[in-house]
Amino acid sequence: MSKILIVEDSNLVRLKIKSVLETNGFKDIVETNSADLIVEKPYMYLQNVELIIMDISLPGISGIEAAYWLKTNINYSRIPVIFLSGTSDSITVRNALKAGGVDYIVKPFQEEDLIKRVIHILGKPVNIPEDTYPILEIDEAKKNY
Repeated sequence: MSKILIVEDSNLVRLKIKSVLETNGFKDIVETNSADLIVEKPYMYLQNVELIIMDISLPGISGIEAAYWLKTNINYSRIPVIFLSGTSDSITVRNALKAGGVDYIVKPFQEEDLIKRVIHILGKPVNIPEDTYPILEIDEAKKNY
């Protein structure tokens, strides 16, 4: 089972992300409201994490700073990061991807869009009928950049 870490300071958004993931078969989900915690205590928050869904505007260390820290830390550099942010300007998106993000979703997000991108990275959860999942087509993924 794939372990997912949600880093989001808004309780409502964090709960929505978690609910969408759980509804679609992803059950091993850890959440925090601060990137400071994952940088200060990575052994507590990043153990066996296979995907991070992270906001950019966070109290303390920003999501971009945290992604850069992950990218430069040999123990955690392979964990993919999907940014989920209300900021959509091209400079911020470019900086997020340069910092190590593998994808970028603008809030408010469509539930199906989030699930497509998570499945693209992690694959489908075990024991879930294949025909219940949306597929992210390559052209659709490219248009977001």
